[in-house]
Amino acid sequence: MRRVTRAGYASVLVAVMLLTAGRSGAQSTWTFPTDLQGVGYHYGHGMAFDEARSRTVLFGGASGQASGSTWLWDGRAWSMASPAVEPPPRLEPAVAYDSIRQRVVVFGGSTGTSDLGDTWEWDGKRWIDRNPAVAPPPRSAAALAYDRSRGVLVLFGGRTYAGPILSDTWEWDGTSWTRRFPSVVPINGGAMTYDSLRRTLILVTPLPQSATLGTWVWDGSNWVRRSSTTAPSNRRDFGLCFDSARGKGVLFGGSALGSYPYYSDLWEWDGTDWSQIQTVLSPPARSHPPLCFDSARGRTVLIGGYGQVATLGDTWEWDGTGWGLMAQAPGPPPRAHGAMAFDPLRQCTVLFGGGQSSPRLDTWEWNGRSWTQRFPRTTPAGERMAYDPVRRRILLVGTGSNGMDVWQWDGMDWSLVPRTGTTPPHRPFFGLAYDDRRGRLVLYGGGFIYGRDDTWEFDGTAWSQPSPATRAPALQSHSMTFDATRGRTVLFGGMNPYPSSETWEWDGTTWERRWPPVSPSPRAHSAMIYDARRRRVLLFGGRGDSVGLQDTWEWDGTTWTEWTGSPRPGPRYGHHMAYDQARGQAVLHGGEGRIGDFRLGVYEDTWIHEEIVLTTSGPAVPGSTVLLFWNAPREASRAYMLACAFHGHPGIPLGDGRIVPLNQDPLFFMSVGSQASPFLGFAGILDPSGQAVAAVLLPGIPALSGAAFSAAGVTWRDGGISALSNEVRIEVR
Repeated sequence: MRRVTRAGYASVLVAVMLLTAGRSGAQSTWTFPTDLQGVGYHYGHGMAFDEARSRTVLFGGASGQASGSTWLWDGRAWSMASPAVEPPPRLEPAVAYDSIRQRVVVFGGSTGTSDLGDTWEWDGKRWIDRNPAVAPPPRSAAALAYDRSRGVLVLFGGRTYAGPILSDTWEWDGTSWTRRFPSVVPINGGAMTYDSLRRTLILVTPLPQSATLGTWVWDGSNWVRRSSTTAPSNRRDFGLCFDSARGKGVLFGGSALGSYPYYSDLWEWDGTDWSQIQTVLSPPARSHPPLCFDSARGRTVLIGGYGQVATLGDTWEWDGTGWGLMAQAPGPPPRAHGAMAFDPLRQCTVLFGGGQSSPRLDTWEWNGRSWTQRFPRTTPAGERMAYDPVRRRILLVGTGSNGMDVWQWDGMDWSLVPRTGTTPPHRPFFGLAYDDRRGRLVLYGGGFIYGRDDTWEFDGTAWSQPSPATRAPALQSHSMTFDATRGRTVLFGGMNPYPSSETWEWDGTTWERRWPPVSPSPRAHSAMIYDARRRRVLLFGGRGDSVGLQDTWEWDGTTWTEWTGSPRPGPRYGHHMAYDQARGQAVLHGGEGRIGDFRLGVYEDTWIHEEIVLTTSGPAVPGSTVLLFWNAPREASRAYMLACAFHGHPGIPLGDGRIVPLNQDPLFFMSVGSQASPFLGFAGILDPSGQAVAAVLLPGIPALSGAAFSAAGVTWRDGGISALSNEVRIEVR
């Protein structure tokens, strides 16, 4: 751990975040692990190759909710650009590269609830909103390509949120949009690319009442249908680009007009005819796989799309002879309604199942930094999970052939726990928690629409059904967890048939309705865990009447309190959450997003909720040394800095009660400073457990008595602040 000199502190621009006076105690925060930050699983995005900067540019798309991020591919890795201004998030924007003006152009797209009609340009560093006086009507999934022979971008068709398929043609000259009125108009939208060898713009579209796709060329005034001996089967949402090194159009994937099946076939256009290319290795079948050609490296680039089971996160390149898998998104594919629990014996979080368009039966483990897929010999079925400390196994509960099955995970394989006696009847969407004091699994309710009101307990061998004098209402899709401090199983929310905001507790004998003054809004499919470090029940998200929620609440046994910090996970329901006892943090994964009747998609992201703890050695007096203990397990091995300031020292307010001083408080420094630095260990690297110790050497100046100062700290990654500690107030006696 290195010392920081007086000059070193003076040069630090952002040394610390201090909370305003009156805030004390440990602060909690949501963070997105650095190791998982990447382009991820993605569909509905647009791509173009930026020839001036030799980068593939990806914009928009979604996995859970629409994105407004810009990603760059250099042939080795994806990196996210961080412009000051970005276009609004969207799905299925039209994207193409204007080689004369050296700009990537984006038009339109869908927010999920409405269409966009804006025009943006990317110059390699920033996005510019062109805001032309005249523009095509808002739409998504339009075909867009640059006509080099005429120096304009041509846009065709697309679809609208209201449903109509468009077939209009527009041109963008870098300043304004102009509508063209060809006498021949293709009926359906598709994909478009420029054939630089034959100097023609190629449009490929689905054809009504046809077994194959149609191929068209744009001559500047009209669309001309090109006949061919062979052609790809009729489909939609395929990828298309032009391989200028080989003089071939390249088409891949798509889905049948009735949505299924998805395709993984590869076709090439030679200006006259289509030919299917057979390959030994191929990307899995998918729809929405935008293609672009990297002319600097002579490769066709493909990333993501929507697969048969889930959104995909793989990056592939086609070099004209074979496909190569270049990158894979980290972590489990997108999913909702799976099962997750922490295994303290092996110190990892276990995730099983869930799904997107169809169920998944895979097993994953989270070690605090990264996910690893496990490949057990046996495949179970289940939707709720808990850890049994008596039998030292993860238990998975789900519908079996005759009642509810219990499976156990030993770190290598799943095995079915033998049943004895009566088992709970079949049901989905039940609540489950493990009662640590009584050594039993507690199962409540479940089912469809109105749910059930029965309580069951599993002791590791047999199920039993208590008959409490008071029952919670019949429910399904509620959340449950065990409050170890108070020895109660806590139940919140659920459906019957509408979302509920009731809080109930089970003490092993009866259910009791709690009446807090404030409660989270009615919801179902939320996630809830017990945070042992904070001794609070933590609840996140869920589905209200018609929207995914993204609020965080804590229950202390009497009161619900909303956590209002940021950042936070996006709105979702059906997500999974577990408490990592080894690292003192809640782990959240996946879930489904929705706004009204529109399903935004399914998430694959992982979030951590934990407190950042800063404590002191005790009272301070002139001439003493004050120790500051920093404990941030999630920030292990990252750079940190601590700083002190008198109360009232000015800084930049963040708007949520926090202040960022531009420098170490000079008044504080001059008050305690001397020839030797009064600060020891105030900057450095946290150890592998996320801990560090710093000291303030107070000079023996009696005038310091009665003064009060605060200390706080930050960690950072990639040049930005990663986490914020609580404030510690120190009074000099």
